[in-house]
Amino acid sequence: SGASRYYGGRALMARMAELPDDALRCICEQLVPTVMRSNEELMTEAREYCAQHTTDAALSACDEEGLREVYEECEFLQGAMCRRIREWKRERGPVAVQLRLVSKDWRRAREKPTNDLKAELARLKQHKDMLDNASSRVLEEIDRRDDD
Repeated sequence: SGASRYYGGRALMARMAELPDDALRCICEQLVPTVMRSNEELMTEAREYCAQHTTDAALSACDEEGLREVYEECEFLQGAMCRRIREWKRERGPVAVQLRLVSKDWRRAREKPTNDLKAELARLKQHKDMLDNASSRVLEEIDRRDDD
């Protein structure tokens, strides 16, 4: 009902190691969330933008200024994804690594959240690759027009 508090200490950690695996897993999932809603929102927004603006037909229909705007937006989306990947590595990864140091029960309980974390990072990196490809297509179109 109120705010949760953590009181550190060896005695507490020893007692926590005695918790059932399901309880430990729930604690781990709170410390290392499985999916962040904002990741989904960012990726959906970027996918929709790329689907509308970076297809061959859309790029051919753009004038010079429009191409530059699309390229700048792709660069912005790429930067946002790079920042998101760094956040996940810095903020979520260390928590998962630290949990393994507590006990073998914590190690076993953290496997699922850690695997979820790795899967989410892989998904974010795959999305970044899609953005890199979209940005490259725009840049190629700009270069092609400059050569003409």
